[in-house]
Amino acid sequence: MLRKTILGLGLALILTGCVTQERTTTGAGAAQPATQGQMVTANAQDERSKKLYLDLIGQLIAEGKLNAALAHLDEYRLRVVGDPVADLMRADVLARLGRLNEAAAAVAPFVRRERGGDNKAIQAKANKIAGRISAGRGKWGNAVVYFERSRSLTPSDPSILNNLGFALAQTGDYARAQQLLRQAMDLAPGSPQIRNNLIVAYYHGKKRKTAKAMFDQLGAVEKKAVAAMIKAWPDAPDLQNL
Repeated sequence: MLRKTILGLGLALILTGCVTQERTTTGAGAAQPATQGQMVTANAQDERSKKLYLDLIGQLIAEGKLNAALAHLDEYRLRVVGDPVADLMRADVLARLGRLNEAAAAVAPFVRRERGGDNKAIQAKANKIAGRISAGRGKWGNAVVYFERSRSLTPSDPSILNNLGFALAQTGDYARAQQLLRQAMDLAPGSPQIRNNLIVAYYHGKKRKTAKAMFDQLGAVEKKAVAAMIKAWPDAPDLQNL
């Protein structure tokens, strides 16, 4: 159903491109040029269609249907050239798919502010994606720099606080990591990812009792996942007190 809706909107985008064109036919009974009001209305409808199209692609990303989302983004970009929101979404999907070089090339013009200018939302998103690319390459210091930039633009976004906190923990700055992850957890208390990252940051930051208190509240499956994260940590000690 979602796929059919997206495809239907794709057709709508093509059709709305024709609505705003002025008619030039002359002679008796000829169609009159579109009025300014009609063109404004058509443009508004076009913008709503584009936003809905991208929102539906965002749902595919949230559901983990990344290859489908990428296909629809490529289809969209054939019809709407130079949409910064769509281009950043595509960079994000490429990063999630592990296609890091392509993602880096796609996001670089935004990070350099050659695209997006001073738009805070776009710059925050671009630096968040760049941070995730650096993290995927194991360059945690670079990831911290990008996530810090993103946080400076959207300081109450729990996903950015989570990313920055985890990156800081990877660099060994456990005190700041714990602070930011606690803040992220306050903003998004239902996030298992943030909670798990905080447990790991407490454990490796030598706050084992606090880590154990949180760990003991987890279910069996979650305990197994968090234990695996702790063991996979660089130079991780043997599990203790968990």
